[in-house]
Amino acid sequence: MQVITYFFYKNLTFTLTQFWFTFHTGFSGQRFYDDWFQSLYNVNFTALPVIILGLFDKDVSASLAKKYPHLYQEGITNTYFKLGVVAVWDFFAFYQSLIFYYFTTTASENGHNSSAKIFGLWDVSTMAFTCVVVTVNLRLLMACNSVTRWHRLSILGSILAWFVFILYTLE
Repeated sequence: MQVITYFFYKNLTFTLTQFWFTFHTGFSGQRFYDDWFQSLYNVNFTALPVIILGLFDKDVSASLAKKYPHLYQEGITNTYFKLGVVAVWDFFAFYQSLIFYYFTTTASENGHNSSAKIFGLWDVSTMAFTCVVVTVNLRLLMACNSVTRWHRLSILGSILAWFVFILYTLE
């Protein structure tokens, strides 16, 4: 169930940062993130860690699970997918999206890029998107019951994929 709650969390965090932008623009319909950012978020920058979590994360060993089958009762009784659990993940998404959006917009109000030009929408949205990608991937690492090298590699790979992508688009 962690895969499902995490999936809602990461997409809600991503979507809410764009939602806060609509208040800033007077609901004009202008997009906060670049089209490529939106297209690649679920495919390149956050997909692999969720798949690895679903495949390799385990809270008890296989031999222990066979010895004590009542451990499966938590799944049957929906212990991890109750309203309170989902509400906590949603709260984090709400809170973090507010911080990402307002921190990047406020911090960059008087900022200048390497060309000595005032930061534009692309600069600010790229900073916010970087915060989202790094945070949701690291949050997944914190949610793992057992962290394997595959978890670390997939999360590091997803974050690095974002930085490689953004460096490639700057050229």
